[in-house]
Amino acid sequence: MSASRRKRAIPQGWTDAEGVSDFKLLRTLETPFSGASSLDLDVTSELVLVGGANGSSGIYSLAQEDMATILNASDGAIVDVAWAGRNATTASAGGVLRIWDQQGSDSTTIKAHSGGLKALAAHPRDDLLASVGEDKSWVVYDLEASKPVIQAYGEDGMFYGLLG
Repeated sequence: MSASRRKRAIPQGWTDAEGVSDFKLLRTLETPFSGASSLDLDVTSELVLVGGANGSSGIYSLAQEDMATILNASDGAIVDVAWAGRNATTASAGGVLRIWDQQGSDSTTIKAHSGGLKALAAHPRDDLLASVGEDKSWVVYDLEASKPVIQAYGEDGMFYGLLG
């Protein structure tokens, strides 16, 4: 199949393989995240939310070039992170969704899946968040109420029930 694909031209202004080989390392950063597994930029592109396989997560400030906030929890490996407006959210292998306050000092926890979480997605309106779990379900959460509003279970890609 790949032999029959047409080669696409590199868009003007993009670098090519030769240009990449000229890149230089500017700096390295020591972080508390062993095996960073997920990250998300906030809407201002000033903060990076990072989750690690060791269960650590935190907020890195691009402007200050420093870890601004460490998000302390013991829910297992962080499998995904997402910004929901100005609130950081983390999903863990232990099945816990955390919605962190804007200071990162406190969080609301929700456990809707019967197993670990796999992925998060935030709605652009910032009031809805969705998760996918190892239990083959997906959940949509109302962030203002801090509760799930719908959960759908599926098997082999076919959904067979909705709970509200």
